[in-house]
Amino acid sequence: IRVFVGISICPSMIIANGLEILTPLVLEKLDLDPAIATGPFVITGINILIVLTYFLIAGFLLQI
Repeated sequence: IRVFVGISICPSMIIANGLEILTPLVLEKLDLDPAIATGPFVITGINILIVLTYFLIAGFLLQI
């Protein structure tokens, strides 16, 4: 199980950084205040994507 966590950290960090960069840009294009709305969107999105990434990597490695 430690292997799954270790391997999923790198893609999770890349996804989290991409989401943190793109969310304010998208909200600004939609004429919403990115300073107020970014926090909830980023936290929720990162949590969902990190868990999804972990399970996808674990499922892939368990099939090998």
